[in-house]
Amino acid sequence: MSLLSVLAFAWAGAIAWPQALGMAVVATIGGYLGARWAKRMAVGQVRAVVIATGLIMSLVFFWRAFA
Repeated sequence: MSLLSVLAFAWAGAIAWPQALGMAVVATIGGYLGARWAKRMAVGQVRAVVIATGLIMSLVFFWRAFA
């Protein structure tokens, strides 16, 4: 489905390619390094980081939407 979505947006000219390619490179590097980092942590620590990240992102988004 992602490939079809990308093709549809590309066909419509709705993709800012320089920014999209930069985001893809950084996301790939972050995923690789994050997985290596998570393997070295205890399960509880990984869970705490994931929960904290989700809470902080939620607070930021709510703040931006309603402030």
